[in-house]
Amino acid sequence: MANAPTQQSSSSEDVSRIYAEIARLKQLAETIGWNDANWEEARRLYEQWWELDEGDVPLHPLGDWISNVVEAKNRNEEYEPEILKTPSINTDEWVSQVTAILKAGF
Repeated sequence: MANAPTQQSSSSEDVSRIYAEIARLKQLAETIGWNDANWEEARRLYEQWWELDEGDVPLHPLGDWISNVVEAKNRNEEYEPEILKTPSINTDEWVSQVTAILKAGF
């Protein structure tokens, strides 16, 4: 019985394409900065990069770059809602209290 060809789930073309898209996104981010569309593309590329078979993916600094960028953004988004939950002061009440203190001669 002949050996059946084994299929790799990540072709070298997929790997090359993903790294080329990451390089393009990195250049774009360095040139014009980040916007919502760039972040969505970064997340999409990160997911594609993450799903590649480990044996098919050569070590590459662009993989580390996309990972660092997306994971840092995700950490920030997880933290931001906590900041927004902190109670804010009633500015009208604060102004009234400060005015009263200043009128009292402090």
